[in-house]
Amino acid sequence: MAAKFWLFISIVMHPLLLISYTFAILFYVLPYYKMRFFEDSPFFLLVYVFANTFLLPTFAVLVLRKIKTINSIYLNERTERHIPYILTTIFCIITSWQLYLANVGELSYRFMFGVTGVIAAVTIINFWYKISAHAAAAAGVVALLFYTVLFLNAWDMLFWFFGALFLTGLSAASRLFLGVHKKSEIYWGFLLGFIIVFISVAV
Repeated sequence: MAAKFWLFISIVMHPLLLISYTFAILFYVLPYYKMRFFEDSPFFLLVYVFANTFLLPTFAVLVLRKIKTINSIYLNERTERHIPYILTTIFCIITSWQLYLANVGELSYRFMFGVTGVIAAVTIINFWYKISAHAAAAAGVVALLFYTVLFLNAWDMLFWFFGALFLTGLSAASRLFLGVHKKSEIYWGFLLGFIIVFISVAV
């Protein structure tokens, strides 16, 4: 029963799903975007982000599994992560550029550029050292929400910031209990994700 719970948490907190969760919070909670999308719903923009950052990478993983390039869709082995991570980085680069061209606000594409940087860094590091993508992605969300509260005075985001911290802890625990990562891999993943995204949105 416990194993199923931690597997559920690990899936729900999947790094690629966190991107869409975060954009939904930005577009529907952050006052700037609530005003910007007052007349036009951001729904189709969210669908675009979801398709590019989750559906396409997931489809790529399924194809790689079908042709037996990888042994498991969970990518628990470091050596199985190379190609999926590279493809995901490419999809995220495209998404970042499209958000930049769409002119939907600087914070959105800066966050996406940060996410892309995190995935690219994890991809490179993964050639030599296994690092937690779950922790890196969750830390990126925490970094963005921290920035909105601290620098934009968006107190509406405070609840989401503490919620993200709590869920980050759960996500890290799930990776430990499932035996996928060591503590050091999670710590380094969190540090990497937080620093890259925070620099991307704040500088």
